[in-house]
Amino acid sequence: LCHEAKLGRGAHEPTAAHRFIAWLAGKGALLRCYTQNIDSLEIDAGVPEELVVQAHGHLRSARCIDCGCPYGGEMNDLLSSEKPVHCAACYGLVKPDVVFFGENLPERFFDCVQEDLSQATLLVVMGTSLQVGPCNQIPILLPRTTPRLLVNLTAPPHGMFRFGRADNYRDIFIEKDTDSASDELRKILEESGGLTPSRL
Repeated sequence: LCHEAKLGRGAHEPTAAHRFIAWLAGKGALLRCYTQNIDSLEIDAGVPEELVVQAHGHLRSARCIDCGCPYGGEMNDLLSSEKPVHCAACYGLVKPDVVFFGENLPERFFDCVQEDLSQATLLVVMGTSLQVGPCNQIPILLPRTTPRLLVNLTAPPHGMFRFGRADNYRDIFIEKDTDSASDELRKILEESGGLTPSRL
């Protein structure tokens, strides 16, 4: 993992979609950004760290898996090391603050979901098939009056949204890649002057 992470971390730049999220945050229109990615590109794009919930952790820090002591060295050294890195306090193994399969998600994820569900006035879902839990439960847990916008190249295969149904009153599907859709959405919002600080 660390070798692959070293190859990826810093090799990628924020995309138009990341910059769109940062733009929303700058306008005071972003309540929270939930992501399953561990690359922190939302933060690199300028989204304030307190508004980002990284459900599967991130590569910006690490800690001992035995005593929980934070890793005090350089992350690049940890990620590029060919040998296991040991804790300075107890000699346990140190790993990046990512969530491996079978591990619990950060408590902050559940705390923020609980807090945000009743405050959101619109849910925007971008670039995901919604196959992985528990993030895929957020659209279901929203109040039934909250509009939901999905931006993706394909619609989810399950009946989570009501696209194309006569009883659809809140779901919109934009069948595009996230970058081009983000650019278009930003342009529409800028030209209409319709964006005011709210709870997105």
